[in-house]
Amino acid sequence: MGEQITHDSKAARKLLSKMKNNILRIFGDRGYDSKYIYNMFGYNAVIPPRKNASTKSRGSYARAKIVRFIKKNSMEQWKENNNLQDG
Repeated sequence: MGEQITHDSKAARKLLSKMKNNILRIFGDRGYDSKYIYNMFGYNAVIPPRKNASTKSRGSYARAKIVRFIKKNSMEQWKENNNLQDG
């Protein structure tokens, strides 16, 4: 039997869909960057997009708007706006 590897965002789908009504804001690292999670939580998903993220909506307006903000301003500004700290 081989070991099955699942991407963080895919593994989170089942858990989050069951708990969605109990979650006000969700934080995650880039491993959770997915349109599915952004569509489920909108701007309440505080997940930094991948570095090569597109500014086009392509299925998630909230994610695209966050990507555009980061490209226009900076990742540091986005983190500060969301009360995130490095380290």
